[in-house]
Amino acid sequence: MKAERLLEEIKSKIDIVEFISDFVNLKKAGQNYKGLCPFHSEKTPSFIVSPVKQIFHCFGCGSGGDIVSFIMKQENLSFYEALQYLAKKAGIKLTEMEYAKDSAYKKSNQIYKINEIVSRFFTKNLFDSENALKYITNRGITKDSISKFNIGYAPDSRNSLFIFLKKQNITENQMLEAGLIVRDNQGFRDIFRKRIIFPILNMKNDIVAFGGRVMDNTMPKYLNSPETPAFKKSDNLFAVNIAKDYIRKNDCAIIVEGYMDTIICHQFGINNVVAPLGTALTYGHLQKLKVLTRNVLLVFDGDEAGISAARRALNTVFENDFRAKVIILTSGDDPDSFLRKNGEQKFRESIDNALSAIEFLFKTSKNTRTEKVREIIPMIANIKDHILADELLSELADRSGIHENLLRSETEKIRNKKINQIYTKTSSYAQKTIYAEEELLLSAILSAPDKIPYILSRLEINDLKDEIIKSLFSKIKKYGSGFNTDRLLSEANDDEKVLISELLINPGFDIQLIDENIKDCLLRIEQRKFDERRINELTRKPDDVKLHNLMLKEKRKLIRGNAK
Repeated sequence: MKAERLLEEIKSKIDIVEFISDFVNLKKAGQNYKGLCPFHSEKTPSFIVSPVKQIFHCFGCGSGGDIVSFIMKQENLSFYEALQYLAKKAGIKLTEMEYAKDSAYKKSNQIYKINEIVSRFFTKNLFDSENALKYITNRGITKDSISKFNIGYAPDSRNSLFIFLKKQNITENQMLEAGLIVRDNQGFRDIFRKRIIFPILNMKNDIVAFGGRVMDNTMPKYLNSPETPAFKKSDNLFAVNIAKDYIRKNDCAIIVEGYMDTIICHQFGINNVVAPLGTALTYGHLQKLKVLTRNVLLVFDGDEAGISAARRALNTVFENDFRAKVIILTSGDDPDSFLRKNGEQKFRESIDNALSAIEFLFKTSKNTRTEKVREIIPMIANIKDHILADELLSELADRSGIHENLLRSETEKIRNKKINQIYTKTSSYAQKTIYAEEELLLSAILSAPDKIPYILSRLEINDLKDEIIKSLFSKIKKYGSGFNTDRLLSEANDDEKVLISELLINPGFDIQLIDENIKDCLLRIEQRKFDERRINELTRKPDDVKLHNLMLKEKRKLIRGNAK
């Protein structure tokens, strides 16, 4: 079954309103349904779902598209992963052949299957190794946690995994692509040797990679799989597959620094805990969390390094429109040691008493009051969610004693400076106003596809200025009589989907006057084209009176012709 036909079948079996209602509290609003957008923080609903057109659009953040676009964004899935997810929901059985054309899907899926085999190999080796089991026990990890996190052990052998996988008919190239072996002057050797192994899973419970920790003081202490088609370190969080439901339930993700911290937190019943894989907190990590919550609690060591790491993390957190609190443990403690010494209750008290982001930034800076404020304001200026930014500015005013209006003014100066820098680099922000006639023509096609032949017979696509609209018109022309909105959405990029969904929800014209609107838009494009040609000609021959009169005559003829 082709993706296009599969999508049609999915949409015939899953109603978009019912589906999105599992994630958003929707209420009837005229012909549509309205709710708070799951993709950005808002207090007034601007997220619209159309049951007739089977699309959604948020007028707050611009997100939009069909049911596939929604689940891709909500669960951070690829297009083919989203189709698989929805097909399962709709009760449609799929075969691997249906994904054969998607090489990225094929490679990732192959790595997941190999990693499942590898994980079983590591688990067996853990229970076969007295030293490894003793180490795990001494670290306070229970048998339940070993099972829950699929903890394993890579034996002290050059190539035991390589030999094992060869017996499973897995090729050397497949092992290399999965990041399990490397080639050296003696042949192939395992990447992980004499290490406790922590499988790293995505939200769909696929094993994407492995992390390994030594049991002695050998360096490096931690080692992760290299990046593969299935794994990008800066996008993945340890235990997110286990923690995701608890994060949704608590509307907060607790972020710690390591594998052991995460496991011990879960072991003590604190289940909404995840950890980056030895990297600083990144945009990719927060994009994963954004589908679950917009609130994070950062837990760091109380030494200088921990405080610096927390301050850097808050910058990233603010840039991604998250609310944040911070726990700074006593110096020398991490969540693992703190919990084993003090127990769950004390840790929960630390959670209850966590510092707000502003309080933490204010308390941990050694600068003067004014300098502290000057450090914090640029961080707040990075926040796109103005409701969140206003809350933080109010708190900063209370803590600093500086009037809120003054802080707001300073924040706006920084924002305006950034906007001007962006505007200098690209004029795309102005295109929506300048090329309104192009947008209305596209809207007419989406609302009334029977108008396509008329519009395309009178329009040169190369005359369009807006690159997004030009791309969509090219697709529409390519489809010919096979055009439909579902097909257009399935092949559109993210920017194109946003525009399509916005125009489907709000066409921007009276449908009863569609023919008049189309003629007016075509005339405006012709006039624009004529004016550009006239300017070019007159620039080359500014004193040619005959040329000037001829141009005016042509323009009057153009206007009369289009008025008929």
